[in-house]
Amino acid sequence: MTPGTVFQDCDDCLEMVRVPAGSFNRGSPPGEEGRVDDEGPVQPVTISYPLAVSRAPVTVSQWGQYLNDTGKNGYVRHSQRLTQRNDLVLLEERMSL
Repeated sequence: MTPGTVFQDCDDCLEMVRVPAGSFNRGSPPGEEGRVDDEGPVQPVTISYPLAVSRAPVTVSQWGQYLNDTGKNGYVRHSQRLTQRNDLVLLEERMSL
C-alpha cells in the first residue's frame, strides 16, 4: 500500500489512511501569521513505522465497536479521537499494512 492510500477493512469499517514512516515538525513558529498561543512550540515528530489513521474523528459507537471487536472493552468507556499515541498503537495492531 502506498502512503496516502485510503482503505477500509470491511463495508462497515472506518475509512483509514496509510501514513508512512518518517519525520516532520509539528507546531508553528511564534511569528507565523494567524498563529494562536496553543500552536507551539515547534517540535520534531518521528513515526518509526508505517501505520494507519482514521480519516475522520471516531464516534462513540465506532470506538465501542473497536473495543468489543478486540476484546479491550474495559479499556476506555468514553468518546475520544484517535490522536494519542497509545490509541494509534492499538489501532495499528489491528491493521494489516
